[in-house]
Amino acid sequence: MERGESVPEQNMASSIRFRKGGSVRNGARKANVRVVLIGVILLWITWKMIVWAETTEFGKMLEFIRDNG
Repeated sequence: MERGESVPEQNMASSIRFRKGGSVRNGARKANVRVVLIGVILLWITWKMIVWAETTEFGKMLEFIRDNG
């Protein structure tokens, strides 16, 4: 085959399959819900840690540091 000569097109079906638009949106929605859920869980854990720190002996030390710091 010489340069500049065109290659005849082959009538082969492509093996590449693309997702439909709905499934991409659905996947994005699931990812967003997952991110929000993880954020809420982390906030809840942080709040529980703060409540624990204020109700234990560690809370008294924090008050001392705040008052004398």
